[in-house]
Amino acid sequence: MIRFLSMESARNKLRVLWDFFFVLLALLNVALIAFDLTYFYLRPWLLQSSELHTVMELYDPIKGIHPDPLSKSYADQATEILKSAGAKTEFRTNPIPVRKILFIQDRIFRRQVWQDSGLNQNLVLLGQELQEFNALHPHAADFDHVDDILRASWDAGDRLEYELRRFWSGDLNQDHAVFFNQFILPLLQRAYVRERGLDGNYLDYFIYLDLPFLILFWIEFLLRWFLAIRRRELLRWWLFPLYNWYDVLGLMPMTELRFFRLLRIFSIYMRLYRSDITNVGDDIISRTVKSYSAIITEEISDRVAVRILTEMQDEIQSGASIDIFLTAIEPRREAIQDLATRYVRKAVAAQPGIPETRRMLARSLDRAARQVPSLTVVPDFLKTRLTREIGLAVFDGIQETLSESIQGEAGRQWIAEMVDFAIDDMMTEGRDSPLDQLYRAISQDVIENMKKAVSVKKWAR
Repeated sequence: MIRFLSMESARNKLRVLWDFFFVLLALLNVALIAFDLTYFYLRPWLLQSSELHTVMELYDPIKGIHPDPLSKSYADQATEILKSAGAKTEFRTNPIPVRKILFIQDRIFRRQVWQDSGLNQNLVLLGQELQEFNALHPHAADFDHVDDILRASWDAGDRLEYELRRFWSGDLNQDHAVFFNQFILPLLQRAYVRERGLDGNYLDYFIYLDLPFLILFWIEFLLRWFLAIRRRELLRWWLFPLYNWYDVLGLMPMTELRFFRLLRIFSIYMRLYRSDITNVGDDIISRTVKSYSAIITEEISDRVAVRILTEMQDEIQSGASIDIFLTAIEPRREAIQDLATRYVRKAVAAQPGIPETRRMLARSLDRAARQVPSLTVVPDFLKTRLTREIGLAVFDGIQETLSESIQGEAGRQWIAEMVDFAIDDMMTEGRDSPLDQLYRAISQDVIENMKKAVSVKKWAR
């Protein structure tokens, strides 16, 4: 028995380690997918970072990226020309290299190499910098005579091409070399081309990075399927893929379905959470997530509840709710009548205030007996006693009669008529009814108190 328990414990530990391994594997795979999807946004930053430049060099071939040969040739030719710019050499004395640059430049703009590299914003900024630079440095005069209407129709690429021609048309000096190295050369280095397949789409070799993960995930999926069949956890063997549809979709080698691998992490996490030999769900990360989830849920639900209660107040204040109220009351007339009858009978049986009323009546009868002219010949003690006893006897008789009538069917009928009168009054007079005004005032106060209670931040206590 002890050996069996130890084997079972070892098996459970092995299962937990297996799940932990695949959680880490799934997290790594999701991180890699996220990096792949955002690579073109991160690439300019990677290019500028000397520490991470190697990452770009390794990942560019995976995305089918290669440095643009035209931009590289442009950079090499320009650098060679600008080496002699310190002596202010005029390019007109040796126009062949500059013509080469202008030829390459023309091909770059015709093929929209820089635009395809995601450098549109950089083209705008470079065009502005070039315009300011050219305004301070001499260039060929014929570039100043450009029709304003034609200039207004240019886009960012046209303006940049024009300013680059002005840049190379004047006498080159050290300023040109500094400007080129600071503004133009980084743009040339960031330009790239992507390989295309036979179908015309860009080539992407990410599948070769993703393939080892897919193989491991398929092995894990098939093993769980086999164990589910062996343990007879399913009514039919083919139900397992249906129950785990998100795993099936996530295991497809398609970019659009990679999102479903996030659900795989959640699935494995829930298996670990339900395990008795792990503290998943009770660790600091899970507690923090639960705490903040509870705060967010409470804040959202409180705002929704206050909004709904405010709309209810507006409805009640406008009187539009009277029909709803009466519609709810009408089927319950008899229940209201029974409830009113029970409380009235209970109050009558308890005789609240009857002893005090008898004392007040006795004092009044004593005063009245002394003031009756026809009884002046009767001694005071006798006429006051007789008057008091007779009056109290009459009061008791009336009180007993009322009590018996209320306790009987006649009393119930009388109370029912009073309830019907109140309800009919609300139906007839509507918003002008005093009962409706009281109902609205009470409802408004109740809802306002509910809003205050809901607005209390329980998580801040």
